[in-house]
Amino acid sequence: MTGSGPRRTLAAVVAGLCLVAAAPVRAHIVYGRPTLLGLTLGADVVAHVRILEPNAQVVLPESGQRRGVVVAELRELLKGSLEPGAPLRFATHGHGVAEYVAGEQAVVFLAGIERSRELDALAVTGLRWVSFQEHDARFVLDSSNRKPLLAALRGYVSAEGEGEPEARLRKQRAVTLALLTSGIPRLAESAVQDLAGAGEVPLVTVEDVPLLLERVVDSPEAPAGLRAALLSELARRGFVDGAPHWVRLLRTTSKPELLQVVRAAGQHPSPAVDETLVAMLGGDDSEIAAAAALALGTPAHADATPSLAASLDHPEPRVRMAAIRALGRIPTPAAQRALETAAAEHTDLDTRRRAAAEVRAATTSD
Repeated sequence: MTGSGPRRTLAAVVAGLCLVAAAPVRAHIVYGRPTLLGLTLGADVVAHVRILEPNAQVVLPESGQRRGVVVAELRELLKGSLEPGAPLRFATHGHGVAEYVAGEQAVVFLAGIERSRELDALAVTGLRWVSFQEHDARFVLDSSNRKPLLAALRGYVSAEGEGEPEARLRKQRAVTLALLTSGIPRLAESAVQDLAGAGEVPLVTVEDVPLLLERVVDSPEAPAGLRAALLSELARRGFVDGAPHWVRLLRTTSKPELLQVVRAAGQHPSPAVDETLVAMLGGDDSEIAAAAALALGTPAHADATPSLAASLDHPEPRVRMAAIRALGRIPTPAAQRALETAAAEHTDLDTRRRAAAEVRAATTSD
């Protein structure tokens, strides 16, 4: 194992299930952040600890070089084995490593020090463990997340120990559903990221849909990005007709999250979604109108061409420019005529120039 650390993707889970995942990761939350499942699978040790010394040090005997380590008290060992009674010491490694404060409780995911080419020399000091958690994978426990987070980790570890793929999947499905409906955005986002990366692996089933719609997709209490991400995945799996839920999201979300929802909804065209985006295109908020124009700028939204063409006369330059860009992405004669007319006749010089550039780009691509 190299210094890139033990972070394994959901592909490891899929392989363990003897199932195939082929769909790309696709959603509207921050992807790339390590998930609880990936961290658990990649770790030799998963532990609930209380931080004693966040800035302790070890010294390499030959060079005298010092290296920072964290000293912690074990509260619960969730995976792996540790020397009983002794304080847990581990180095941290990565870009923007997780930092801790004395007295706080956290979950740490540790790999054997020999798995790090950069840090394995520290083994001579008696140090056995290294954490590859970065700042965005720091899991500090408090009264709001302790119970669901620890329960999820116990579930993942239990599933990993199952010999039968069906039993393993059943346990992972239970954890996924619990995290998605936990009401804790970070835990739910971890689960939806795994769900989107699982292809057709049934980490949720159609029987789960009513609860997921009630507690997440249609809940104004849930973050809009999470709602959009889960809706995208449920629709991709054929569990729901996404259109009415996208319309509800568009109509009930407020800024700044609405901008994210508008962009997401544009990837899921339907007559109802198009009608709602066109209404936003003609609204008073120029930022939302520009976002709606860009969301409509795909061949699937060709019916919105007249509304986009009308937006070329919007008083706000940002809306006009967004409409020009959108029309340039719709390869139809009607969209091309709208751009040509703007390039030749618009009263604003910048609008004429931008429209002319789109006309030239379309001609070149042909």
